[in-house]
Amino acid sequence: MADWDADSAQLTHNIEQLMTSSVWQDATSRKFPSAHQWHGLLMQGLDVPNPDWVGAYRGAPGQETIEVHVDDLWGMPATQQPPAKAGGLV
Repeated sequence: MADWDADSAQLTHNIEQLMTSSVWQDATSRKFPSAHQWHGLLMQGLDVPNPDWVGAYRGAPGQETIEVHVDDLWGMPATQQPPAKAGGLV
């Protein structure tokens, strides 16, 4: 199984599926799907270190210690995140 953080054939496939799915059609017609649903489809078939992270929201109970980064650029520390509202991804 491909790592969830790798540029893999599985991730490319998942992105292609999302771009042609009702999720994409809903987004382009302003019928936004659940971010949980979108993230779940994106991560399908990938090796995620903790399955509880898929579709989760930073700051939600149990997610307070999740840190995020893109390459060497780190996001706001989890301890400084505002309380999670329904609908915000990790």
